[in-house]
Amino acid sequence: AEEAAASIAARDRQAQKEATKARPKVIGPITECVPVDAEVLQAKRGELRRIEQETGVQIREKAGLRNFTIMITGTTSIVETALIMVEQAIAEKSPGAQQPERPPPPPPPIMEQPVEPPPP
Repeated sequence: AEEAAASIAARDRQAQKEATKARPKVIGPITECVPVDAEVLQAKRGELRRIEQETGVQIREKAGLRNFTIMITGTTSIVETALIMVEQAIAEKSPGAQQPERPPPPPPPIMEQPVEPPPP
C-alpha cells in the first residue's frame, strides 16, 4: 500500500512539473500594446483613465509614425482583464465622434424619350 501511495505521489509531482512547464512563469510586470488612431484615442482618453483606476494597470500612450500605441502594464491577470476592456472601449463608436460622410447617392438614371420612327 505504501508503494502505491508513493507512486501516486510521484506521478502527481511529475504532472505538476509538466503543468508548470506548459505555462511560462512570468515574474514582474508584463506589457501589452494596442495600436489606436489619434481621433479614437482623443475620444476615449477618459474611458482609458477609468479602466486604469478600476483595474490597477498602468496605461501609457506612445506616438508613432502612423498612429498611437496604448501600452498596458501590470501583472498578468490584471493586464488580461484590462486588455479586453481597452479593446472593447476603442472598438465602440463614441457618440460625439463625427460619422464618416457617406458618398452622395448616385443620380437617378436618365430616362430617354422614346424615339419615334420617321414618317414615311
